[in-house]
Amino acid sequence: MSIRTIIEPFRIKSVEPIRWTTREQREQFLRAAHYNQFLLEADDVLIDLLTDSGTGAMSTHQRAAIMEGDESYAGSKSYTRFRDSIQDIFGYKHVIPTHQGRAAERILFNVMVYLLKKDPELLERRMRTKEKGREQKQKVITAGPYALVRHPMYLSSLLTYGFSPLALGSYWALISFGLVLVIFPVGLLNEEKVLLKELDGYREYTQKTRYRLIPGIW
Repeated sequence: MSIRTIIEPFRIKSVEPIRWTTREQREQFLRAAHYNQFLLEADDVLIDLLTDSGTGAMSTHQRAAIMEGDESYAGSKSYTRFRDSIQDIFGYKHVIPTHQGRAAERILFNVMVYLLKKDPELLERRMRTKEKGREQKQKVITAGPYALVRHPMYLSSLLTYGFSPLALGSYWALISFGLVLVIFPVGLLNEEKVLLKELDGYREYTQKTRYRLIPGIW
């Protein structure tokens, strides 16, 4: 079957041919699986977007790390490097490695529920501490994309919401994009009110960087 595409018909972790399917075939597979992605056969999936947990290609450094990894049951060098990296990046004292995100969420959820049962006012105190820290430490960023628009994160999210339905051929999803076009500006304007009131230097920043969301337009 002759197909013109911008992607290669293999996964680059090694040369692994994959099965090409037509749109009609993929729709048939989905109906047969009752639109449950977990009931699809992996061989029928051209591009796997179900998860980001390691389905893509690995770099040479990642493959080398697998071969050099210390698989000792306790006290391994691999864990020490992992722990030190997490502590260096996030500043956490305690590091609990888990095999998958769902397992980490389960641990975190159980701990949070336990703490809130023991101390119902914990969350309120945490929010107060966060607000105090924001007032003391947060500074206006004016470099990089913030020199072009005041809310580049909103802009990147807007582009993602807009182009994802087009890239995936799911044009019905553009309806939700229309809702985003209404919700985002409302949230953005409310956020700016708070920043103008509470963040030192933000008013001067708005005078220097005129556009909120789209360069040259708004």
